[in-house]
Amino acid sequence: MKTTTKTKPSSQKDLNDLAAQVAAINPMAGAVCIASWLEIMTEGTRFASERFQRNLEVQRALLASKSVEEIMSVQAEFYRSAIEQYVNEVNRLADLVSKATAAATEEATASRARRYDDIPL
Repeated sequence: MKTTTKTKPSSQKDLNDLAAQVAAINPMAGAVCIASWLEIMTEGTRFASERFQRNLEVQRALLASKSVEEIMSVQAEFYRSAIEQYVNEVNRLADLVSKATAAATEEATASRARRYDDIPL
């Protein structure tokens, strides 16, 4: 069995090569699917990084707190904003997945769809 190394696509040529490899495995998958997948993964990575930074800020604020009330206030604000951000992220990812599904479906059916005027009478 051939071994492969995992590399990060760094250029359009790399993305095209990746799309060609996926198309060899599954002819229905194409550049649209790869681009959609990369967009979704990029968004997930951006969100995780942002949340990690926010978590560090909250830890610093908790360590700097002087009273129980201040700790409770920091924690309450953290949970409120975290829930809001997670809800927004779920909606953003659902939108990206919906668009990706529509694009993949359109790509898969566009060339195979029947036209009403393609049957001779």
